[in-house]
Amino acid sequence: MVEMVSGCYGRMGMIHLRSEPQVECFTRWWGWWPGWCYYVDEWVNERRGGDGGKLHGRDACAVGYWKVSGDGVLENGSVRIAIISDIHGNMVALNAVLTEIDREEGIEGIICLGDIIGYGPDPIDCVDTVIERCDWSLMGNHDFGVVYEPTNFNPGAAAAAFWTRAQFEAEGDMALRKKRLDFLMGLRVRVKFGPDDSFLAVHGSPRRPINEYIFPDDAINASLKIQQIFERVDRFAVVGHSHVPGVFTDEPDFYDPIELKEHFTFQEGEKCIINVGSVGQPRDGDPRASYVILEDGGVTFKRVGYEIDPVAEKIRAVPELNDWLADRLYEGR
Repeated sequence: MVEMVSGCYGRMGMIHLRSEPQVECFTRWWGWWPGWCYYVDEWVNERRGGDGGKLHGRDACAVGYWKVSGDGVLENGSVRIAIISDIHGNMVALNAVLTEIDREEGIEGIICLGDIIGYGPDPIDCVDTVIERCDWSLMGNHDFGVVYEPTNFNPGAAAAAFWTRAQFEAEGDMALRKKRLDFLMGLRVRVKFGPDDSFLAVHGSPRRPINEYIFPDDAINASLKIQQIFERVDRFAVVGHSHVPGVFTDEPDFYDPIELKEHFTFQEGEKCIINVGSVGQPRDGDPRASYVILEDGGVTFKRVGYEIDPVAEKIRAVPELNDWLADRLYEGR
């Protein structure tokens, strides 16, 4: 058991990253900051023992295609789960999506693929809401940038990360501050779930789970990249990061939700990677918040409109947040 990861420090208050009981961390580092490595490309926290990030008990039940009997034994079952990603501190969009999810029938759980914070004006509220409403979340590159150090960020994104960090550091209630920091620092980067662990959840890509983008054009222009990524997928994967929803198959090909008429049916023997889109900052030309519902045999893409004006006004009221972060919400870019 790893009790402390040597040389790994949380930038928020310089808190040492220590594993909890029954938790192990596996790290692969790149990049340098004076005196220490600062970017994790692959980091798996195993919260239920050394089994590669698999979930058990209540956590496993909550994330799909399972039921748990009275003695805790997993049983096959049919449930629907909602998958969200890339909230980016946009509480108005998150509330709209959660309201819509609550109206859906048979939703047994909600999981988040990361980037809860960064860019948006309400990072505290978004983290508190994800803690309360989601069964678990992954770490995205912006979550990592806020807690540790933003690397390979453009100036606007870096400024937003530092401002976001300051919001958490300003919390006067030390117990509440610790709760939020523990949550953010404990986020895993990959989780397998579903029957026979057939689903892999990451923020970026199965190859580089925090920071690699998979773009729709990659299916045509980067066939080797897609091939290498699919080599790391047993059957299905769910991702975010690019903020562009759709389905990649190992043909290779990419299918837009409109082309799919908002639903994709799994085919026997075919691997696929599902991008769930973004709740708080869509980039596919549609400003509505995006999420998916995973159910037996397929996935359904959902869009939810929300009031952009109050979010944009909040962004423009913060000098450290670039006005462009507000403008892009109206365009879905």
